[in-house]
Amino acid sequence: PEGPPPGAEKAALVVLLLDRSLANPYSGALDHPCARLQDQANELLKQVSRLKEGAVDVALVSYGIDAAGQNEVRDTFEGPLAGQSLVRHGDLPAAALRVEEFSEEVSNGVGGLVTRTVKKPIYFDLEPTAQAPPLAGFAAAARLAEAWCLRHPAPCLPPVVLHLTRGGADPGELELAAGRLRDVS
Repeated sequence: PEGPPPGAEKAALVVLLLDRSLANPYSGALDHPCARLQDQANELLKQVSRLKEGAVDVALVSYGIDAAGQNEVRDTFEGPLAGQSLVRHGDLPAAALRVEEFSEEVSNGVGGLVTRTVKKPIYFDLEPTAQAPPLAGFAAAARLAEAWCLRHPAPCLPPVVLHLTRGGADPGELELAAGRLRDVS
């Protein structure tokens, strides 16, 4: 597409909506879909934090079932920026709960290996839960997007909501939940 219209502000919103539900969240397995989805979300946030241009705001929303069996939606950051719903991409390094560091060997291009240190910021680190309906999570994402749109009447892009899910929700419930986003203007 062509660039944004003349006079449009260079602002965008990305909402990461994480489905924390598993078929058996109490199995004790460390490698499960929720962990892989959180890894993907953490990697996406790392990439967004490296943007050099524009103003990208990020929101984290997760949904699941709490210990009492009720819907639990989290729509604020935890850790250093606890309580904030939206964080500018340049502030994401300060939003990480922790930074994991590890070494990996990569090819040097001439048949050898070199060791490099990789830093992996962790923004999401939540326990999986039992199956949860998506409606409350999508409603929280829609509220954040609507509030953001009121503050940015001429963004260069409409808000983007990325639903990170294992695909276990009922398709009818998912369609109903996603309908909440259509009302955001």
